[in-house]
Amino acid sequence: LATSQGGTALLGEGHIQYWFNDLFGWQNNYLSKQRWGMSAKYFTSLGDIPADDGAGGTEDVPLQSTEVDLRYRFNQGLWGRDETVGAILAYEALTIGEQKANKIGAGLFWARSMPRGIDKFLNHVSFLNHPKYVDMEFIQFFSSTDSGTTMGSDFLVNFHGKVMWTNNFFGEAGFGLKNYNFTNSDETGAKLTTFYGTLGLGLDF
Repeated sequence: LATSQGGTALLGEGHIQYWFNDLFGWQNNYLSKQRWGMSAKYFTSLGDIPADDGAGGTEDVPLQSTEVDLRYRFNQGLWGRDETVGAILAYEALTIGEQKANKIGAGLFWARSMPRGIDKFLNHVSFLNHPKYVDMEFIQFFSSTDSGTTMGSDFLVNFHGKVMWTNNFFGEAGFGLKNYNFTNSDETGAKLTTFYGTLGLGLDF
């Protein structure tokens, strides 16, 4: 994790995602079957990072974020296999030092199998010579559940890929940008831009 104020830190992230084949057996092709999914992420810095305190100063603070998303696919299909585009409705509980914000946002996602040219190149590495799937997302946070919190230019862009070593076990890597910007009614708040990269392992159920 690197910040626009010049700080760096290790980070930890946990992510769980589930796609519904249908809603309680309802087979409507537009509102139910292979349309809806949910995602939950927990993201934390493993050390303090410098952030703008909203009053013209900078302080070293910890960063924690819990994000829950509801997702809708514009086209039917299976996650991890078919190309898909869809919409996101997101909630994020963010803590930067002593400053907190509960944010509401919306965005888009896109996912597909690894593009053929890149896939052929990566397949020269033996442990990458397996099926791959990539996705990206953009979320703009435009409001807060707290009436005294005003959102600035607060958004995230994330790119992510995974390689399926077995039907259930995969490796993943990603990178992205998160821009945090909010002001509370007492003129406190936080402004922080972070750039990050991730490596991890996962299981499909």
